[in-house]
Amino acid sequence: MDVTRFPHEPLTDHPQFLWNEQEYVVRMLCQNALGAGMDEDASSVAVTTQAALSLNTVAHGPADFPQRVLREAFSTGATRWVYLAADGGRLYADTDRPEYSQYLHGWYHRTRGDRALVFIDPDQPPGHRAMAMDSFNSMYEYEQRIPDTGGELFWAITAPSEHQWSTSTLPAGNYRFELRGGNGGSGGGNQRGQPGGHGGQGQVIVWKLRILSATTLFGILGGNGANGGSGSRASGNWFLVGPPFVPPAAAFNARNWSITGGGGGSSGGDTRLRFGSRIVLDAIGGAGGGGAGGDMHRDVGHIFLSHFAPGAGGGAGFGGAGAGSNNEAPGGRQGTLDLGGLGGGGAGGENDIIDFGNFRGQSREGGLIRRNGGTSTELMTLGASPGWGGSSFSGTSGFFRCYRTRDDTR
Repeated sequence: MDVTRFPHEPLTDHPQFLWNEQEYVVRMLCQNALGAGMDEDASSVAVTTQAALSLNTVAHGPADFPQRVLREAFSTGATRWVYLAADGGRLYADTDRPEYSQYLHGWYHRTRGDRALVFIDPDQPPGHRAMAMDSFNSMYEYEQRIPDTGGELFWAITAPSEHQWSTSTLPAGNYRFELRGGNGGSGGGNQRGQPGGHGGQGQVIVWKLRILSATTLFGILGGNGANGGSGSRASGNWFLVGPPFVPPAAAFNARNWSITGGGGGSSGGDTRLRFGSRIVLDAIGGAGGGGAGGDMHRDVGHIFLSHFAPGAGGGAGFGGAGAGSNNEAPGGRQGTLDLGGLGGGGAGGENDIIDFGNFRGQSREGGLIRRNGGTSTELMTLGASPGWGGSSFSGTSGFFRCYRTRDDTR
């Protein structure tokens, strides 16, 4: 019976690259048997060669007819493969992943040609971590599983941006994406020392992806939203028309001052993953905090009268949008569903006489990466400057990380 070399394989004198019909028939008769046995406990596995089954271990050479029984124990605490050397002289564990040979009907080291007998998977429960490599599907579950932690950091974006997308071409393999949007900025305070609401934290998304062929993806990292500006204080003569009515003469003799509300914080920027023109992941930036409220105050004959004035709403983001306060109390905390909802920016607080609800933070509609906070009213141009809404990035608490969890090349 003639001996032929394997097709599509490089020329080599290694005995495992020789194949004939007789060897193939033998393997078909006992392909589910390995020339080794396993004895596993909670932390290790003992591997023993079995001469009676050795014809299914390697193709040709001394390993087919071992001179002695080999036995060695290996720890199951790390991902490794137990190999039988091609000369049949030793067992050893290695971190090199084997590949399957359809001609030899088994798993072999990629460069040395040694037969892989046992796969050790530490992610399995103790006592169930060692698997005999007796078929093509011996590592199927391992190859499909993408762990929650670990892996090689293959792609990371560290500089936040609203326009500049980063690009990476990912070869075939298993990947885990970890994205987080930037935090929302806090709402501005007022000159009475009242703070605005805190911005919300950005959304976190973890996504596992198995790529079968090289694929180009685009990513962008969102920054933290800028805080809203504080409202200022001004003094001067003024009066309100309408109840409670104060005669003009009394009003102009009063000691009057006004405090404008704080501006709303900007939302954090979204951290995104894009394939072509399609956004496949969008970790939304945290909602901006609402601005603290202000007031209009006058002293008429030692009778102190105040009218509450609004703070501006924060930009819409993860968790909703911060509502502006309608008095000196802090503005809305981080966004919640009942403070503006996901569809639009948080409303500004309402004055007790006039509705200043138009001072909203910017809506999240239209695919924006960041939403500005609203700017508070100037309180009828009494000289107090408004608290400006946040409208930029300031560093980032977000992240864009892509891990390649294991080598899946064949």
